[in-house]
Amino acid sequence: MVKGITLSVTASIIIITGCGGGGGGGGVGNIPTNVSFISHEEEYQAQYGLNKINTANANLGGSTGENIRIAVIDTGIDGNHQEFNQGTILGSDFSGSSGGHAADIQGHGTHVAAIISAEKDNFGMRGVAYTAQLYSYRTATNSGDLFALNSDAGRAAVYQQHITDNIQISNNSWGSTSNILNYNEADLRVTDSLSIAAMRSAQENGTIFVFAANNSYQDEVSKEAGLPYYINELTDQFLTVMAVDNNLKEAAFSNRCGVAADFCLAAPGKRIYSAKTGGGYTYKNGTSMAAPHVSGVLALVINQFPSLSATDVVNRVKATASLDNLTSYSGCTLESCGENEMRAVFGHGLVNAQAAVNPVGVLYYPMPGSKEKTKKPVLNVPDGLGQDFRKWVANLNVAMFDDFDNARFMRKGSDVFNSKAQSTAALIAYSPNQSKTLLKSNQSSGFSTEFGHYSQSYAMGSNAYPVYFSSSLRTMNLASANFWGDLSGLLIQPSFIPNQLHEQIEMPLYQGKFLSLRPFMQIAKKTQSDLAGFGFNLLWQYKDTQLLSSLSHSKQNLSLGVNKAYDRSQQQIQSIEIGLQQPLTESTMFFLRSAYSQLNTDPANTQQWGLKQANLMRLSSGLEIKNKNFKVVFGLYDPGHFTEGEVSLFVAKGINKNKQVYYEEEHFELKTEQRLAGFFAAKGHFMLGGKQAVDISLSIQQSPYKRRHVDQASLSAAFDF
Repeated sequence: MVKGITLSVTASIIIITGCGGGGGGGGVGNIPTNVSFISHEEEYQAQYGLNKINTANANLGGSTGENIRIAVIDTGIDGNHQEFNQGTILGSDFSGSSGGHAADIQGHGTHVAAIISAEKDNFGMRGVAYTAQLYSYRTATNSGDLFALNSDAGRAAVYQQHITDNIQISNNSWGSTSNILNYNEADLRVTDSLSIAAMRSAQENGTIFVFAANNSYQDEVSKEAGLPYYINELTDQFLTVMAVDNNLKEAAFSNRCGVAADFCLAAPGKRIYSAKTGGGYTYKNGTSMAAPHVSGVLALVINQFPSLSATDVVNRVKATASLDNLTSYSGCTLESCGENEMRAVFGHGLVNAQAAVNPVGVLYYPMPGSKEKTKKPVLNVPDGLGQDFRKWVANLNVAMFDDFDNARFMRKGSDVFNSKAQSTAALIAYSPNQSKTLLKSNQSSGFSTEFGHYSQSYAMGSNAYPVYFSSSLRTMNLASANFWGDLSGLLIQPSFIPNQLHEQIEMPLYQGKFLSLRPFMQIAKKTQSDLAGFGFNLLWQYKDTQLLSSLSHSKQNLSLGVNKAYDRSQQQIQSIEIGLQQPLTESTMFFLRSAYSQLNTDPANTQQWGLKQANLMRLSSGLEIKNKNFKVVFGLYDPGHFTEGEVSLFVAKGINKNKQVYYEEEHFELKTEQRLAGFFAAKGHFMLGGKQAVDISLSIQQSPYKRRHVDQASLSAAFDF
């Protein structure tokens, strides 16, 4: 037997027989076994340690330790206790005693296990991680001798079982009374060679070891709790725990962190209320009670962040612990004694379950193919897809990641996408045409710098057979630009289709008294050779009534990228347009213009929204009144709404153990969402003092998204010099 190995509980009433040194388990006021039902809140408050380490909010966030495998290396666990009757206590018996691993004569292991994972059942108290899977590694004989831990080979066997059972957390509320500074690395690597190797193998399999600091009133932790101080390869997945009381003051019996400060934490360990062998509940003191608080928090973190490595989990728990509000036995605080002195007592400080499952750093959204970490909502939502679509985006479940350790946090789409922003509709106004004569016979032209509409026709031969040339930035309106003239600016192009200069050549294939058929082709101005579209206009005129029917197939740039780096892709658009111009009087004309387009884009990916069989409707209608010097128009417009179709995008959903983010495709079914709004536009040509000409243009339009708001208003003047 190794001298000095004890259960890390302060001597109170019962001393574990056969264990040398000060240390034993004790009950401080037993609680009757016939405990009645209580509320969940009362159950939570019964064990004050839960509240001190902020367990409730961590649990409410969905982390309860579900199925996390925790080994309790102790005297066994009473599997018949009320707090464990909803699950099966697994494990192994290393003691050779009667009853097996799910029996506990001394009661120490049962008390420790309930602190970790007593059930949430409206009885007595509950654990930090109340849905975890407990493994009882019984190491004490019926007489209390820690038989299985008294030799290097015995400890190695226990640690090897961790690998077999895939243990994620190993709670060790035991240790020797001799502190770590009484040893050296060379000797430890000889005397503990087997157990060190087995422990490291378990760590490589994913186990985190938690050790009680021991209760010897010393400035340093025990040999077992301080082992990584010399055996450095154990450090990353190892935590030592000292004890504080319900006032967050250092418990007098607790060993301090000392040289183990880098891997040491504090947790409640004085007068802890937990399960008692045989039923009922009792109070116990000791770092044995502090350690399972930390084991429970580790289970919550692993449950919350399954992609984190064991080292990541340990670092997160250490990083979120705090020295604030802690007081040493002599009265030192962080403010009065400074960080170094407080760390020698408390290590990283009091463990905090809520902080450990919340972001430590800044959350970012991963952009594939980019090293940039998007730390604020900057991902674009295409305009023109409707308010219902924006609400859907805002409520998407999207994964964001903590730049501290890439821990995944599920957030709403509104935290990632600009789903609340709604751009204004494009300006509705007369195209500010200017006319000039290019040739002497039957030629006319028009040009708009703002709306990009330019047209001209040439008389060819004695029959005056015309060829029409047009140019426009609003490429979706180019097909019928000659028909509409300076009214072209009254039909809005969707904002997700950016302006791009295209030219159109149009020539009548058939031209009769009432009917004209004009095929056309479009060329992208940028390349001068890229065929951008084709189609035909069918014009019908009877007396003063003019009707237009237009069919077109064109390639357009679509701004459907989630950011500027992936902003545009060229896609095919098929469109049908119907137009009517009906004079009512010499100065008044009614017009109606409706366009229907079908959009199919490339399939969605992580950087580009995809549209499938999306049908877009646009409308502009009103009255134009004019005289010699000015004209005004007022009416209703629809900036564009989808009647059917599907929009989709691959969004981040999680991250695997290799730190690779995975994405899933989200789909939204587009539905009719009409949004008519009013507009007014005016255009005039005036002489100032009979000498200087000025062109005035005015436009006011109602918001199609917020009916009580003016979407845009514009007033401009151009002077001739």
